[in-house]
Amino acid sequence: MNILWHMPALQEIGDGLSMRALALASQLARRGHAIRFCVPKSRLTVAAKSISGFPVLSLPEKALGKPIHWCLQGLHRAAAARALIEDLDVAHDLFISCQAEVIRAYCRRRSRKPAIFVSGSSTLLFDGADRVDQARLGFASRMCYAIDRTIKRRNEAAAYRAADRVVFDSHPTRERVMATYGIGGESLQTIEGGVDPIVFAPPTSDQRRAARRRLEVSDDTIVVIGTGRLVERKGFELLVAALKRLDRRMIGVIVGDGPKLGTLQRLAVAEPNSVDVRFVGMTGDVASHLHAGDIYVFTSICESFGAALAEAMACGLPCIAIRSDGLRVATANHDIIEDGVSGILCDATAEDLARCISQLADDSKLRQRMGEAAAAQAAARFTWSRAGLALSTLVDSLNNGVSLPRNIAAIQG
Repeated sequence: MNILWHMPALQEIGDGLSMRALALASQLARRGHAIRFCVPKSRLTVAAKSISGFPVLSLPEKALGKPIHWCLQGLHRAAAARALIEDLDVAHDLFISCQAEVIRAYCRRRSRKPAIFVSGSSTLLFDGADRVDQARLGFASRMCYAIDRTIKRRNEAAAYRAADRVVFDSHPTRERVMATYGIGGESLQTIEGGVDPIVFAPPTSDQRRAARRRLEVSDDTIVVIGTGRLVERKGFELLVAALKRLDRRMIGVIVGDGPKLGTLQRLAVAEPNSVDVRFVGMTGDVASHLHAGDIYVFTSICESFGAALAEAMACGLPCIAIRSDGLRVATANHDIIEDGVSGILCDATAEDLARCISQLADDSKLRQRMGEAAAAQAAARFTWSRAGLALSTLVDSLNNGVSLPRNIAAIQG
């Protein structure tokens, strides 16, 4: 089958959505499907005409100007998507996109092919945090945010209903969408993400020693690590605040880059006599830093799956992740971590996070037991071959008219 896969942007490192698409595309290619990516010209971040061995088509864009107000950006994205789809003239048998507006526009075409909406997340996950953060704003600002949220929801709900198949990367996100929008059925399925088992695996003793030598840390120093984009919703300020409350012999290592870097660096040096926090920047070799770690902390407060968490688990690290609270924090962490077995769920406060870090830092046997459980869970559940089998089943169901099981996760093996 010839698959045309639209991406709003595409890059090989530093973007979880791109990495997921490329990994799933590789699995489909192994099963005989031909995949071509298409990306708007202004968002194409690769100079070559291919990425990871897949051809990349640069899509021309019409000049639509800017929206008259930022709260109408959802309408602007929908108009841009319609213009993009109108000019789409590439032979294909199946269309895939992770952008709601593009799926909605494509499904309105008269000559359209079957379409799969690979939903990377949902705007619903951000509603709680947005409302809490916006509560202190004035009435006019709150109204603008409400308009923006309403348009986003409308676009998203329309895409979920229009697509022939919808793929979520976690059960909690799928359930939230079904309950909020009142939609369901076999067309909405969960396919969890995966990790590369060759790259992300528990380190050998030599790998661990080498990784810790690069950080220049002694054998008895506890290394607490966090990885990801340094943006507001990833919650790294919470990690730094928790570390600054601890006075034991440990260091914090944050791997990643983003607009919050400066703020985090200033917070990290506010108390020079407390825990040392190091920033190593963006890297294509996250695994080597994970191999140096003793404890992994995942502080994202709005996350559908959390690939970074799965990677840390695969490396055999005991993990601490933030618990959903029904208000500001909306994650799938409770579905990924078995609390008390493969990791610890904590409240989104510096006090509780510091307590959990101390609990693991003080108990080497607990760290070992949870790390082993995390690695076993990741090896059995978070694999791209497993995800590829499920997605291939979805593709075949569209191609051959085969009915789907109620839960496609049950056939992943």
